[in-house]
Amino acid sequence: MTETENGTPKWVNELSQKYRTEVAHVFILHSNVADYVDHTNDLRSYLSKYLAGREIMAFYNRAEGITFPLDSVKRKFITTLGLNSQARDPALQALYSATRGESEETLLPRDPGSALPLLERMLKLETKTALIIDFAETLVPEGDMSFLSPQDRESLIFLQRWARDPVIMQNSLVILITRTLTDIHEALRAASSRIEAIEIPLPDFEARLSYIQFTHEEKENLDLDIEPKEFARLTAGLSKIHIEDVRLRAKEEKTLSPRELIQERKKEIIRNEFGDVIEILEPQFGFENIGGNTKLKNFFQKNLIKPIQEGNLRRVPMGVLLLGPPGCGKTIFMQAVARESGINCVILNLAKILGQYVSTSEKNLEKALRCIESLAPSIVIIDEIDQSFQRGEGGDTGVSNRLFKRLTEFMSDTSHRGRVCFAAASNRPDLIDSALKRPGRFDKKIPFLCPNEEERKEIFQTMFTRYQIPFSVLDFSNLARRTQGYTGAEIESIVLKSWEVAEDEGKKQVMPADINHALEAIRPSTSDIELMTLLALQNIDDKDLLPEAYKNKLDNKEEIEQAIQTKKRGRREL
Repeated sequence: MTETENGTPKWVNELSQKYRTEVAHVFILHSNVADYVDHTNDLRSYLSKYLAGREIMAFYNRAEGITFPLDSVKRKFITTLGLNSQARDPALQALYSATRGESEETLLPRDPGSALPLLERMLKLETKTALIIDFAETLVPEGDMSFLSPQDRESLIFLQRWARDPVIMQNSLVILITRTLTDIHEALRAASSRIEAIEIPLPDFEARLSYIQFTHEEKENLDLDIEPKEFARLTAGLSKIHIEDVRLRAKEEKTLSPRELIQERKKEIIRNEFGDVIEILEPQFGFENIGGNTKLKNFFQKNLIKPIQEGNLRRVPMGVLLLGPPGCGKTIFMQAVARESGINCVILNLAKILGQYVSTSEKNLEKALRCIESLAPSIVIIDEIDQSFQRGEGGDTGVSNRLFKRLTEFMSDTSHRGRVCFAAASNRPDLIDSALKRPGRFDKKIPFLCPNEEERKEIFQTMFTRYQIPFSVLDFSNLARRTQGYTGAEIESIVLKSWEVAEDEGKKQVMPADINHALEAIRPSTSDIELMTLLALQNIDDKDLLPEAYKNKLDNKEEIEQAIQTKKRGRREL
């Protein structure tokens, strides 16, 4: 997927096609509006060149007022509207008098109350005109109509009227620019408004690579000692301006390697742009440091890692739901999958999306989804989805319902198949909304159950290797037999405890006595293992993914349901 078609950005082609077919003549450009459109021009410069065929083109924002790309265009605007004669425009005449003789040719109103009527006259001329309004959210901010200022309400009416005016429709083009679409009043975003919103995305891999190669040729003194393709891969989620920032910092930074510099700066930028909602992960190990789970490793190799690497995207699931008791390695396993596949991996913190102000939550989610799309191909991890993401019950003015609807729409967008794979972990799938669990959102329900004896043996060996803990010859088979019912996380605790005991006694390696001490000291702490295992089995829909010991149980759903009810009656729940 590339962001250009025949050298022109896709969003430009979309705007042109919708204008040409008279779908709309008023547009909202949003998202990555502060970036370079090509390699050198920002959005304002690019639009000035792209719309140069228009006889009159004006820019407007509340701070600068009405401006123009060229003085000649400004003179034509003034002459055509008859503004060089004070007698023809009483409002300008009063403004001219107040400035005590400032040249009338440089004097144009800034406040919307005077500027918008003037711009409306321009739009109704029998000539091709274009108006570009920057920082549009300051003109028509989101909010309840009753809380808007009289000036904001008036501005909103102007824009709504422009979108429906048949005279303006004939020759004029109006473009509103805002960084966050939800900052614009919802009346202008409604389907009935006849205003089209078009997203300017963050640059994809091909766009980043092209920009990096361009800057390498133009600014060799800022070159990084790293291959352009690797640089482009590492900067997923960043704009071209951010990439330029990394290059400039690289000229001064001497203590970090290029890779470390990019990763540190990327995390800082993502944190500043998206807060705590998105967390970029850099997985440190792959399957070699994951004990057991051989069947699941094979599944992900065949259905996600290899298809993504080879471009066989039809086989990649839209999402995977990881089910089972806590401590069985659900989250760490998906990080290993990301490492094996070489694609980006992020954590989506749904609990941190909810904001304290109206529309803040929606803005946070939109920013997060924009970031996720720019990082594609990527794995998006949502931990404890049963607790962090629920449909609302009406007590939050519908915010939860809107967030739920928006995320589920994004998750089921088939254009994301093979580019964005959601991996949600839960030990209580009975609390997950059924709309989330359906195929097309979470195509596969993956069981992460307590390891069997052979897997526990492998986990012990893997943990010593992962943490680089030296040990003498140990009987791992005996350890596996003695830890029946333990989760992987509990085995990890035993290994770390054994090293703690060995170090306290001044030893250079873990001895059998140390591991025995750890076994006595560390007791299983995970509760409700059996209930959570049954809940996982109840939701698994593919027997091929189950360990052999559990396959027969899946044939009797009624028995599983009865066992779950028995377990639930034995515990207190709110």
